[in-house]
Amino acid sequence: MTKTRPLRRLGLCSALVLLGPLLSSAAAQTLSPAEQKAIDRAIARIHDPRERQLAQTQPIAWQVAEFLCRPAARPVLARLGADGNHFFLRDVDPHTQILETPSLLRGEGSFRLKGHAIAWKAFHYLCHLDPATARILRFEVDPKDGS
Repeated sequence: MTKTRPLRRLGLCSALVLLGPLLSSAAAQTLSPAEQKAIDRAIARIHDPRERQLAQTQPIAWQVAEFLCRPAARPVLARLGADGNHFFLRDVDPHTQILETPSLLRGEGSFRLKGHAIAWKAFHYLCHLDPATARILRFEVDPKDGS
């Protein structure tokens, strides 16, 4: 019986090690009141009720990317050769968008190259926010090599 006690302790330690990153990422998924208000206003402007409900059910990181960071991304990506609004601030893996803190969203995306119907360029990005105002302070892009 004494052998089970160390195993129980090991089980608890293992659970904490495995759940620790999930708990810390859940804590990072909080928005400031100003950010939440800005996102709520943007969602309220969606005319189609089904699309509005769909937007409300998306992960917080997606909402931050689409409603707060996307307008700031457009001119930065245009300087890199993006074709207008033809860009995504998300990769096929939804876990590539991470709201690190209310002031930083990190992610991966891609944009279509201007003048090319099927040529896309992948990139990493950082979207720096001011939690007090929900304004974007800076949008940084690092193009991925080989894409």
